[in-house]
Amino acid sequence: MSLLTLRRCQLGASRRRFEDAQVLHDQGRWTGSIYLGGYAIEILESNDLASYEQQVGENSWSIFWLNYALLQLCYAIPELRSLPELDQQLVELVDQDNPPHSPIVEWLVHRTQSPQAGSQAADELRAIDRWLQENKEVVWLLYDELDAGFGSTPKDYVRRKQALGALLAWWLESGTSLRCIVPKIFLREDIWNQLNFTNKGHYTGRSLQLRWDEADLWRLVLRQALTSSATLSRFLEQKLGVTVERLNAIELEQLRTSLYPLWGERMGRGKKAYTYNWVRTRIADGQKNCFPRSLVLLLQEAVKREKDFSTEYSKEIVLRPKALINAFPYVSEQRVDEVRNEYPELKDHLDRLQNERSPIEEERLAEIWTVEDNKLTETIRDMIEAGILTERSRANDPPPRVYAVAELYLYGLNMVRKGQR
Repeated sequence: MSLLTLRRCQLGASRRRFEDAQVLHDQGRWTGSIYLGGYAIEILESNDLASYEQQVGENSWSIFWLNYALLQLCYAIPELRSLPELDQQLVELVDQDNPPHSPIVEWLVHRTQSPQAGSQAADELRAIDRWLQENKEVVWLLYDELDAGFGSTPKDYVRRKQALGALLAWWLESGTSLRCIVPKIFLREDIWNQLNFTNKGHYTGRSLQLRWDEADLWRLVLRQALTSSATLSRFLEQKLGVTVERLNAIELEQLRTSLYPLWGERMGRGKKAYTYNWVRTRIADGQKNCFPRSLVLLLQEAVKREKDFSTEYSKEIVLRPKALINAFPYVSEQRVDEVRNEYPELKDHLDRLQNERSPIEEERLAEIWTVEDNKLTETIRDMIEAGILTERSRANDPPPRVYAVAELYLYGLNMVRKGQR
């Protein structure tokens, strides 16, 4: 589990806005040109967090995050340990290569129970901030994987809500005074919507929604295709002027056209659907979030299917429509497995959708999930926020409400659209 990752950069040399950097999240690792060095620190697990709360109570998370930041900073940057303002027990703890969990939790509990808990930790953090200023360095605190770090039981979710609300409120109240310690907190949108803390609205203008837009997706595909196929690379450069170096400057329409040699212009019955639209809608969930991992998997599987055909489809096009169509159910299965891991609280509800038809009425959902009234409303809301369901009924339609399962999950759940045989 990684609740907090530190990245360190020279002040002035690379002090750019994090939101303006082109940063990609790749299997839990953050990469970006703004970083000159990095530290990945994994200290606490969900059981440790539960133990901490049990000993100090549910209203002590603000102090936890302050001390946890100190712990991580001193662990990552050995030069800080010589600062006279620091707690000697903290220094002794981080001097170890791999500090055991038990003494870490014990130290966090002791610090929280101290009468000077808040002021002492705040003074230490300001001392570190001054040291960073004097040494012309900035530390980025990246809070990541917060959806999974607290566990997956109902009690864990309550703890997560309290702890994350305290984290965001603490940074809003105190973190803004720090000049060289910069927090970047990554949260799923549905978790953010569930949080309720004082002055939450002050994060407006300070937040950024991380989404892959269509142009980003096609640049990803073309970058991989250009670097893996010399023939395609030559063709695209000669015919369209497309190269890896120019990709970021190419507009959307040219990106779409550049993909025609890979998968053709149109597909489906009557060739009415543009292939890029067919692909984009199938790697998107009900919230219109696109998943590049599903896109890459779709192309990998389509290449395998293409090699299995005994006849050549075209000399100008690499993948025939049927290869993409045949590959998609596998992609859906993999995405369903991913969403089960990402939203363990929804796993049982997903499993009970097996062999149902979409769109599906609210009454049928209540029946297969064995829930009703407020619990049913809450579960449907969670499924919508997770991008699995979308509401098909309009505001003025009579009950029951009707919901569709996003096609990205349809085949992986062994469901079919109504009207299919």
